[in-house]
Amino acid sequence: MKTIRESHPLSKQIYVIHDMAWTLHLFGDVDRYIRILKQKNRKYVVERYAYLLEAYREEVEMCRYADRVVCLSEDTYRLLETCYSEEQDKLRLIPNALFERTVLWSEKQKKAFRKKMMLPDDEKILLYVGRMTEQKGFMACINAFKEIVKVYPMSRLAVVGTTGNWDFVRKICYPVLAKVHFTGALSSEEVDKWYQISDIGLLPSYTEQCSYVGLEMIAHRLPVVASDGFGVRCMFQKQEYVRVAHIGDINQADGFKDELVMATLSLLRSLDERGKTNIDVTYPNENYLTDKGRRLYLMLFEDC
Repeated sequence: MKTIRESHPLSKQIYVIHDMAWTLHLFGDVDRYIRILKQKNRKYVVERYAYLLEAYREEVEMCRYADRVVCLSEDTYRLLETCYSEEQDKLRLIPNALFERTVLWSEKQKKAFRKKMMLPDDEKILLYVGRMTEQKGFMACINAFKEIVKVYPMSRLAVVGTTGNWDFVRKICYPVLAKVHFTGALSSEEVDKWYQISDIGLLPSYTEQCSYVGLEMIAHRLPVVASDGFGVRCMFQKQEYVRVAHIGDINQADGFKDELVMATLSLLRSLDERGKTNIDVTYPNENYLTDKGRRLYLMLFEDC
C-alpha cells in the first residue's frame, strides 16, 4: 500500500478487512485484545505479545494509507473506531452478501440424496462446514456431539471440509467415529446438496468476520446453532430458528462444549415438536443481500 501510494499518488485505495492477526491468536477474545492494547507500552506486554503489537502497528498503518476501510462486521467496525483511532468518515460497514436466493429441494429430492448416501430418513443430520481446526470450534463441536448422540442416537454429524491431520481428527472422534460422516473438500455444487438435506447447521467458530458458511446456512433455511464469538454474534441472535452458545472463558473448553450441547438439544426438541417446515427460518436481512452490497460499494467508489 505504501509503494502504491508513492508510485501512484492520485490513486485511491480501499482496504477490506477479511481477517485480523489477533483473532487467530486470541480466539476472538476482543476484551483481552483491548486490555493488551491499553498496556502496549509495558515491558512484559511488549515481550509477551510482540507479534500481536507489531501486527497492530501494521494494521494501523494500512488503515492510515487507505482512503476507505471496509469492515464486514459491526464488531470490527467498533474495534477500529475505538482502538485504531480511525476517523468514522473513513470507515464503512459492508458485510458479505449472498449472490442469489437459494432454490430449496423437494422432499422427494432430499430422500433421493439421503438414499444415495445411505442415510436413514429419520436420522437428524447436523452439518459442520469448514476447516477442522480449534479456532473454528471443531474440537468443541466434536466433544458436544459425543453428548448429543447419547440423547439423540438417531443423529449424525456431517463434516464438510479439509484437515491436515486425519489421524488426530479420527482420534478425537472416538468413540462416535461411526456417527460422523466426513466428506472431505467438496465443490460448491456438492456442498449445496448437504445444505439441502441437513436438519441443523453448526457454526461454533470462536471468531469470524462475516461467515459465508453462516449466510449459506440461512439461505438454505437451516436452523442454526452458532457461537457468540467475535463477528459471529453480529450475524446470529437467538430467535425461533437460532440457538446461541456462549463461549465464555476460552481456557474452560468444557463450558463452551456444554453450551453447544444445550443449544443443539433445544433446537432438536423444537424440530421434533414442530417439524423443520413449521419453524420460521427467515431469509437474512437486506444487509446480506447482493443488491444492498452492490449499492454500498457503488456509493463507496463514488465517495472516494
